[in-house]
Amino acid sequence: MADSIQVLAADSDYRALRAFIGSSGLLLLPMRIDDPDIDNDHDRLNHPGCYISQLPLEQLHPYGNPPVQIADVIDPLIFFIRPYHVPPHLTAGSLILNTDAPEVSQKIRAQFERLRRWIRRNWKHRKEWSCYVGPEADHLLNTGAAIYRSPLEGVPVNQVQVRTKK
Repeated sequence: MADSIQVLAADSDYRALRAFIGSSGLLLLPMRIDDPDIDNDHDRLNHPGCYISQLPLEQLHPYGNPPVQIADVIDPLIFFIRPYHVPPHLTAGSLILNTDAPEVSQKIRAQFERLRRWIRRNWKHRKEWSCYVGPEADHLLNTGAAIYRSPLEGVPVNQVQVRTKK
């Protein structure tokens, strides 16, 4: 299971969110400790998934062979699919707190809730997409300068027909 909040952000919205994350004492970390710097716009577009952590990489418990992977069931991490804007598309992202290992997720739950409260206070909720939209993104959508794009757009979908016995 997980708790999550979906977000839609233009560039200034993302910078404001990143600034709040940083001012909260939190860090952005790559999915693997051998990944390049994840704190640049180019990498955000190519690798939108990362973690938000209260601990630096050196204090985490990597696994694998070689041990370069990190996980939110081992260490207190928030999975962050970063939103981005490639005109005319605004692609949604999410902040996700994995609750499958409650003893781990409780160590970062307060930070997740603080981020969620900030987003809810500062961004507009758009029911049609079940997400919160930053001020610049909202302006772009309202003026027709941008359109919403699901992060799942282009992902193949398999349909399964379920039958029940009579």
